Amino acid sequence: MALVAPAASGPAPTEWRYTIYAGPVDRQPLARVDPELGRLLLSGLWWWLRALALGLLQLLRGWTALLGHPGVAIVALAVSVKVLLLPLAAVAERLQEQVNATQALLQPGLDAINAAHRGEERARRTLALYRELGVHPLYTLKSLAGFLIQIPVFIAVFDMLAEDIDLYRAPFLWIPDLSRPDALAALPACVPFFGCALNLLPFLMSGVSLATTLRFRSPVLTPALVRRQRRNLASMTGLFFLLFYTFPAGMVLYWTSTNAFQLVSQEIGRWRRGRRASS
Repeated sequence: MALVAPAASGPAPTEWRYTIYAGPVDRQPLARVDPELGRLLLSGLWWWLRALALGLLQLLRGWTALLGHPGVAIVALAVSVKVLLLPLAAVAERLQEQVNATQALLQPGLDAINAAHRGEERARRTLALYRELGVHPLYTLKSLAGFLIQIPVFIAVFDMLAEDIDLYRAPFLWIPDLSRPDALAALPACVPFFGCALNLLPFLMSGVSLATTLRFRSPVLTPALVRRQRRNLASMTGLFFLLFYTFPAGMVLYWTSTNAFQLVSQEIGRWRRGRRASS
């Protein structure tokens, strides 16, 4: 597009030329016009997080080229990321087991204190119990640290899937478009927040997560603590369901695959422990 305006002095006009692009943030076409434009993709992330997201995008594109479909590639990406994160997951699991062991050690004393005392006296005796057993009051943050070290990958994956143009109008199973909610069926009436369609994938995601929670076993926790931990995990599942319900199907498919991998890994671990116990 060119705009011509009279010159400030003299007969020659002044001309400005503009190139206007209206389309997806697709890195290669933009970079061919100007290398600076190629940096628009995932530009909202910090540089190191953007580098991670771009690496995951290349991994997804590689799986798509190999498997021939972006939906199958998302499942393969979820499995690949879980496998690559196994060392971090092992650290997180060890930290969680330490927290579980500390909870099991504290619980009898805490139950006795809670049954016999209230208010300031309860708090004083609880702190005394912590000092007696050599436990820091913030010991539960260990398990949170194990979760936080995996957060950057979580953010990078979901930003990458949100901006991947290859998912636009890509069908998968009953899903007509991986860049939008799966919309299995229209609802009789629109529901606030949930919209006008029934999305099946968030229900599948939550079902797999609940199965993982119900099958959870800890060798160091008492039955009461196991029930409490299951309630907490079930509450998190409900929150994730609400969070993911209106997300694009590609994102929900990724998280469903991640939960399924976790369930399979958990069952394999239980089977191995059972074999070692019986031998």
